[in-house]
Amino acid sequence: MNGLIKLVLFVGIVGGGAYVYLFKWDEWVRGYPLAKTPTEAIDQFKKAIEARDYKMAARYCSKEYADQLKKADEAASKLGKAIDNLRYRFEQGGIKTSEMDFVLFLHDPFPKNVDIIKGKETESQAEAKFSVSPPNVQEARTNWDYDKFFVQALYAALPSQILISKQNDHWVLAFPVSEPLQLSVNRLVSNYRDYQVAFEKLAVELRQDPSTKEDARTRFQKLLNDAVHAQK
Repeated sequence: MNGLIKLVLFVGIVGGGAYVYLFKWDEWVRGYPLAKTPTEAIDQFKKAIEARDYKMAARYCSKEYADQLKKADEAASKLGKAIDNLRYRFEQGGIKTSEMDFVLFLHDPFPKNVDIIKGKETESQAEAKFSVSPPNVQEARTNWDYDKFFVQALYAALPSQILISKQNDHWVLAFPVSEPLQLSVNRLVSNYRDYQVAFEKLAVELRQDPSTKEDARTRFQKLLNDAVHAQK
């Protein structure tokens, strides 16, 4: 069963009678229909990424990368929302710096500002340019500890040129899956909780204790470093 004609079958037994309910998959998954064009695949993928819904983003990717998104869905969603909340606290408190924003960007499993520009298209395939732009760091950066296998987990190993392929009657982004990407996804799934707790803790401190704002950068660095070394 394919695309928009793909049906899901349910059988219910009520009062001794069997009832069969048929409905279209794309009517069930409201707001995320299968992509009829390469542009729709791009737009729907970006919509799901912005919503921190990586399982839905997987609907617009070829199987190999879709499997990685589904595997990382819970970890990436929880970590991404913790990052969004902490960035909001930085902004609300008037203490956000481009350096701290860059650190949050690095630890975001898949930032919302993904850019995918469609190029040449044929009946079954389209070319596209993929990029995620980091924030511009204005201050002089000091040393922060990073886990190079954890940061930018879902996209750092992706190429800048990708294909969008037609599969049956819908289009998907054909992101290649390399060993480094699989390693990063595994590290994200196993270690994300340490980072999530660190970011959530600082967000609470900034909300409850005004004095934390005076030393936000130092506190941020300490909590992040603890998370980096928690599994080593």
